[in-house]
Amino acid sequence: MMLIGDEPQSYHSYRNIALLRYSCCLYWTLKEELMGKYRATLLIILAVVLCSVSAAEAGKRKCAEDYRRFCSQWGLETRGLQNCMNSHGDRLTKACVRGLIAAGAVSQAEVDRRRAAAGR
Repeated sequence: MMLIGDEPQSYHSYRNIALLRYSCCLYWTLKEELMGKYRATLLIILAVVLCSVSAAEAGKRKCAEDYRRFCSQWGLETRGLQNCMNSHGDRLTKACVRGLIAAGAVSQAEVDRRRAAAGR
């Protein structure tokens, strides 16, 4: 029995509905897969950044005693502190120098050049 406004469903109408449902399911499946990869990539990037920051901070902490001895009048992360540590470079402890290299504050080539210039 047909009600007013009802139209008979043809094969093509059912096929279009099935294709639409399939397209929607495929879209959401791909979207979830891409979001999962996106999240994994973000977590990896975050882990790398945190590890590099931790390594840099750990390297700088090895200079705490040298900082107190030579450059305590300068604030942390200032250009004055960098200049002070640079001017006292030949008197810094080996642990501090290794920490500064690990933190990227100075290159191994610069350390080797200064050692050669000092005759060590």
